[in-house]
Amino acid sequence: MKFLFYLPSSFYEIIGWVGTFLILFAYFLGSMGKMKPESRGYAFVNLLGAIAVGSNVWHNHAWPALGLQVMWGCIALFTLAKGLFRPGVNTK
Repeated sequence: MKFLFYLPSSFYEIIGWVGTFLILFAYFLGSMGKMKPESRGYAFVNLLGAIAVGSNVWHNHAWPALGLQVMWGCIALFTLAKGLFRPGVNTK
């Protein structure tokens, strides 16, 4: 797929590593009890991580890994949407 502008491969590598860090950081905070896995913050960090890693695997044509990131992002979006319909819940 062609884009309107060219981004070097190193950009996608950096974005992929940032996304990996975000996902692992959210998992670490959840494991340490600093962030609830059902919270909006946890879901948002996971969504950002999935988008970042997803852009890397898209660029590298790693389709199974892209499928994983799409599902990871969908779960995060579902968690965020669930919180929108229940104000005051999942805010931490």
